[in-house]
Amino acid sequence: MKAFAKTLIVCTVVCTATLTYTFLKNASWEPDMVPNNTPVSENKEGKLPEVVANERVVKICLLTNDDTPKFVARKTTGPKAGENGLEDTILLLLRGPTEDEKKTGLYSEIPQGTRLLGIKEEGGSLIINLSENFALGGGATSIMSRIKQLVKTVKLQHTEKPVYLYLDGKKVEYIGGEGVYLEQPLN
Repeated sequence: MKAFAKTLIVCTVVCTATLTYTFLKNASWEPDMVPNNTPVSENKEGKLPEVVANERVVKICLLTNDDTPKFVARKTTGPKAGENGLEDTILLLLRGPTEDEKKTGLYSEIPQGTRLLGIKEEGGSLIINLSENFALGGGATSIMSRIKQLVKTVKLQHTEKPVYLYLDGKKVEYIGGEGVYLEQPLN
């Protein structure tokens, strides 16, 4: 009986890893792009909001009701470039969709309460350290959607650097309740 249980566990892990690898390598997730000159939002009268000094627009990756990634623009007064600009953008991603975005069917697979613990550049790579909440809930598809949202958002910040995911300070190899294997770098 013990041999059967071990065989079943090994088969489950191998199948999950194979499906995850296939999903990550073959998935074509080219989201709808929001043009750079597209307004973030208009007020009820159809007028654009006033532009404030130091304000800029960044794009984050959310999901539509049919699980298609879509880039949406957000206003921020945070830093424009470098790790701090990326930090500001990831913080916006972790907040999830606004109420108006939810009404249009946009959502995020990233669990509420996920915190950014830090971003570090090391040897030409980016290490993004998130709280363990990032791995909680959902199945393999949900986990892969979270990873895609994160990678697409980072890539929008004009970085082609390899991205590594850490949770609570530890490099991730397996993630989620199903133990999804995570090939790093993520991009």
